[in-house]
This record gives sequence, structure tokens and C-alpha cells, in this order.
Amino acid sequence: MEAERAVGQVLAKLPAKSVLMMNTGTHVGALQFADVHLKRTVNESTFIAWDAARSAPAAVVDFVIAWDNDDVARAVRQNPRGLQMVTQMKFGDITASIYRSEWRGGKGIRDQGLGISKVVTRSKRLATVCQFVTRTFANS
Repeated sequence: MEAERAVGQVLAKLPAKSVLMMNTGTHVGALQFADVHLKRTVNESTFIAWDAARSAPAAVVDFVIAWDNDDVARAVRQNPRGLQMVTQMKFGDITASIYRSEWRGGKGIRDQGLGISKVVTRSKRLATVCQFVTRTFANS
């Protein structure tokens, strides 16, 4: 609870329209403390966007919140390109890390033979589809 409250205070300071990647199954309280709606997140319930974000977090979301050794932390370890650590907080044996995307929105992307621009384009399309599906089901 203390960890979620502290992370929530940081999340509350992030830009209001930023998209966050976070595993919400274990620490959703951080979003509640920050008054961040789940619609602003890419999480394990968003399926296609979640898979895209796990493959290239910096290309899909604005900020990444990783807890200990969850799926998000593993995704960051496997593909840290384009991510810059904002802060890391330790609470006993729990560690939360927050990263900022340097690529989101196409800013700073340099395709140096890595195929990054293709990943970003596909991820944007997937994110658009996921947003449409989310809006459609939220209104029904």
C-alpha cells in the first residue's frame, strides 16, 4: 500500500494525456491513488496493444511502470531501447521503476538499420485499433 501510494504520487505528476504501460493485476492501487483511468493504460487486459508494448515499450507508450520482476520489467530488460529511467523506488523488498519513452509520437526516432520506424508504425496502428475497440465496448 505504501509503495502504491508513493508511485501514485509520481504518476499524478505525469502529463494528463500520457499513455502508461503497467501490469494492473498486482499494483492497480498506484493508478487509483493517482486518479489515472485504466483507459490511459496498456496492460495485460488490452491484448494486442499489450503484446506490442511488451515487444517495444518505447514505441507504444509514453511511460512504463515496472514492478520487481513482472512482465513489464522483463519487457524493459529485453528491449530497453528508447527508454530513459525517470525514477526507481525501493520499499523493503519491492522495487518500482518508471521509464519515459524517448520515441513516443515519432520524436527522436532514428532508424539506424534497426527497423524501429516499422515497429512504431505497426504499434501505432495496433494502438489505434485497441483504442477503437476500447471506446466501442465502453460505450455499449
